Amino acid sequence: MSWRPRDFNMRQILPSDYQVELVGRAICQNTIIPLSKNGSKIFVSIQLIKEYSHRLMRNHEKAVLLVNSEERATQIEFHSSLKVLRIGGGFSDSISELIKESQVLVISPQIFLGLLNKKVVDLKMVALLILDDCHHCLIESHPYCQIMKKYRTLSAKRPRILGLTPSLLNKRVSPSNIKGTAKRLERILHSRLETASDLAIICKYVNKPKKFIVCAKNDGTEKLRVFIEINTDFREEVTQVDPRKPILETLLKALVKWETEMFGHLKVDFLVDNNYPPCESGEEERKLANKKLEQTLQRFRNGQLNVLVTTNVLEEGVDIRNCNLVIRFDVPVDFRSFVLSSGRARRENGAFYIITEERNYASLVNELENYSKIEEL
Repeated sequence: MSWRPRDFNMRQILPSDYQVELVGRAICQNTIIPLSKNGSKIFVSIQLIKEYSHRLMRNHEKAVLLVNSEERATQIEFHSSLKVLRIGGGFSDSISELIKESQVLVISPQIFLGLLNKKVVDLKMVALLILDDCHHCLIESHPYCQIMKKYRTLSAKRPRILGLTPSLLNKRVSPSNIKGTAKRLERILHSRLETASDLAIICKYVNKPKKFIVCAKNDGTEKLRVFIEINTDFREEVTQVDPRKPILETLLKALVKWETEMFGHLKVDFLVDNNYPPCESGEEERKLANKKLEQTLQRFRNGQLNVLVTTNVLEEGVDIRNCNLVIRFDVPVDFRSFVLSSGRARRENGAFYIITEERNYASLVNELENYSKIEEL
């Protein structure tokens, strides 16, 4: 099924292809989605709720988001016209009426289980059930297990399930454990585990770069410090001397020529992830940051820039295809991070470097071997 987001106003550049793809799958079937980035989880859950909005308003059904933070309620209110109810501890006797008047419930798993047990809420009235951090259902004592037992007693009119988890592919687990854990999750949540096809495409079809691990020796830090100190002192002295003296003029010209030959071909800019909260003040700052991001990316795509220094804001969800070299100054936090960052170097004969301290070299080699095995699953 092909799906495109409607009424999109998420205050970001554009939804990425993989986010759109995952929402489309969640519309069609019960789905478990491993997502490590909070922004992606917010996008998928809010867009799915909006797809159900006609049922919620017309049939008086509910969307229930099980999460331990009430912040998500503000985000849903900000991006939709639905009536959202936050339910915390110590709710009043009027809770039944408040639930009846609302279309979306944002509530912790424990409190929702209590409402089910007291028959304040009936699962039959729930059209969409979103379980944040759904991997907790693997713990038998967790409320998710009890909620899913009640789900299994329904013979018909079951809620659509969306499970969100940062685990599995995003967790440092051995390849042999991934399949077993995935099967258990699917069985408990009556859902299918999905990962965006961008991962599958990168793993199977995109040119794989040559991968290198470079040890950063600590003795270089002191040498660099001395070099910077000498360079700074030298430049200060040069600026204080009459530049008309022929020897200094010749020296400065030589330095300019050397620096141009060495670094003149580099056209550099940088990008950082500002992580603006979506509903606080500072909307103009967010707009300016997003505009700067898109302008910088466009300059990189059309060749005006050939080097980008960035945080993991570019790790996923942004289309950059023509890199032939990626250098990471930090170790990938998980398998997805590894695949998406190395997959940026997708041009033929591309190279992917990870710089690490000597003491971490052995563990990093072992980790990359595990990732390579997972790619073959």
